[in-house]
Formats: sequence, structure tokens, C-alpha cells
Amino acid sequence: MAKHIYSSFEEIDLQLEILKTEAQLEKARVTQQYNEARQQMSFFSILGSATSFLAKKAVIAKIISKIFK
Repeated sequence: MAKHIYSSFEEIDLQLEILKTEAQLEKARVTQQYNEARQQMSFFSILGSATSFLAKKAVIAKIISKIFK
């Protein structure tokens, strides 16, 4: 990290406000990502994904059995 020399307390206060705002934005971003991941891992979401996967496999198996019959 580069060393910065401040010429006034106002510059220090401004830099502290900027860092505080950046930390709040990062916290909000992480919270949003956590909530999205939690929603994607819900029981019904996993159940829907599994059902979709099995349905696709069943359709493929049916097509293959028709071709080789």
C-alpha cells in the first residue's frame, strides 16, 4: 500500500469517510451474494433441479430406446 502524507485533518476525515463507505458497499454486496446463494440452495430449488435433471435423462433414454428398437 502506498504511503500517503496528509496535509490536513480534513483530508484524513475525507479518506476515512471514503473507506467507511467502501466497507459498507462491500458488506452489502457480500450480504446480497449470501442471500442469493441461500435461496439457490433451498429445498424446493434443489428438488426442482433434481426433477429437471431426471426428466431430461428420461427423455433421452426414451429417444435412444426408440432409435434402437
